[in-house]
Amino acid sequence: MQLSDNISLILQHPQPLTLSTLPEPHDPTFLSDLKKHLDQNLEYKKARIAWRKTRPGINDLFTVKEQFFEEFCEKDLPVFYKDIYYFIRDAPDISPEDGAKQFCARWKGYAMTYGEEFVRRAIVKFKYDPELFQLYI
Repeated sequence: MQLSDNISLILQHPQPLTLSTLPEPHDPTFLSDLKKHLDQNLEYKKARIAWRKTRPGINDLFTVKEQFFEEFCEKDLPVFYKDIYYFIRDAPDISPEDGAKQFCARWKGYAMTYGEEFVRRAIVKFKYDPELFQLYI
């Protein structure tokens, strides 16, 4: 040990785990899983069929699904994210599982469209992804 050693080297204290020190969970399959989930939703299918009727030039079903999902992500998904943000802001210490149950109990439309699993994943995404969190402040 030398006199030039840093005090933090001599007296090492473990750092407490906080949100800033936890590794960010990465959920790269959120949108693709959501797309598969929504393709099984009856209301989503009806909206996609109605959207398809307004665009007679598109004949390919894959293109219809992709373009409708892109438009859905631009229009409806930000509203969902903003509601998740407000919910987290009101109850910041709630666990994602309990938060998803309470969120789905409060807003039945989201429970029917997204389901508890995607609400939980969105809550986890918002709690630990600061870039997404900053978009809605």
